[in-house]
Amino acid sequence: LDAGRRGRRGAFVPPSTETEKALAAIWGEVLSVAQVGSQDTFFELGGDSLAAVRVAVRIREVIGERLPLETLLRATLAQSARSLDGARASWQATEALAAQAQQGGARCAALFAEIQAHAAGAVQAALVAADAEARAAMAKVGA
Repeated sequence: LDAGRRGRRGAFVPPSTETEKALAAIWGEVLSVAQVGSQDTFFELGGDSLAAVRVAVRIREVIGERLPLETLLRATLAQSARSLDGARASWQATEALAAQAQQGGARCAALFAEIQAHAAGAVQAALVAADAEARAAMAKVGA
């Protein structure tokens, strides 16, 4: 199998990124293949739809990400790894934006509370001033 597979795809290219290495280990484990390269495809290594589901579950358990079955069934190991890395980067960017929004929301809430306190103080000061004016005016009328 390895000789025929290498003949179609060229020389063996070992996994280079951490994600490729993790995927290669999972593919090798599920498919009982000793050597998985970055240019190998799941079907070339003997994978089928049942094994694909098992690999997808292992990817979720080990890497913590979901790889669409279509990607797994059509892409090389390197392409699958890039897909996972892209999904992870997108998720991290989303989390960062959510954190910024949350911080922004907290800042808005603090500013609103400050405005309310200031407004309440201003209203109180205006009421005290109006009361003083009214008392002064009544005093003049009563005098």
